[in-house]
Amino acid sequence: MAAPPVGGTEPPDDTSTKSGPGTTFLGFVALFGIAVLATVILYRIYPGELADKTNPGFLDNIFNSNIVVFAARLILFSAALVLAFLAAHMIWSIVQWFRLGHLLTKIGPLQVSEHAIQTLQAELEFWQREADSLYQQVDTLSERLQESDELLEAVLSEDSDLDAEGTVEETPEKEEKQ
Repeated sequence: MAAPPVGGTEPPDDTSTKSGPGTTFLGFVALFGIAVLATVILYRIYPGELADKTNPGFLDNIFNSNIVVFAARLILFSAALVLAFLAAHMIWSIVQWFRLGHLLTKIGPLQVSEHAIQTLQAELEFWQREADSLYQQVDTLSERLQESDELLEAVLSEDSDLDAEGTVEETPEKEEKQ
């Protein structure tokens, strides 16, 4: 009798690694597209007729062959392609670092010191605390202003008891004070 597999009684499901017919078809279409694109590029960079020079120099003699010009163009195109992929990878890597919250502290020979980063973080925390305390102060002043407005409204409503001639109507509270 065989021992049960480690980690459970059932074998793991391998359907996640299998690809369906649609994925395989898309892969073949992409591969065909890349092959067609490569063929068109190779056709376009192959030189047609080269102009003959009346007094050719050293480089003119070297590049007088279609194969040499084709090889030079192919090398330049390959270098441009490699640099384009390198640039795309660098940009993607930097974006991923920023998404993860890491700080970019070194690019080639250029590097930011840890002390400078810690100083900037300390300043950021200080200004965040300052902003929080100012927001609290604004809230306190808003509450005090609201209370002042309510008191002013109450005082103005008592003074509205004036009659049209400017005399104060006697209220029971005022008579008791006199």
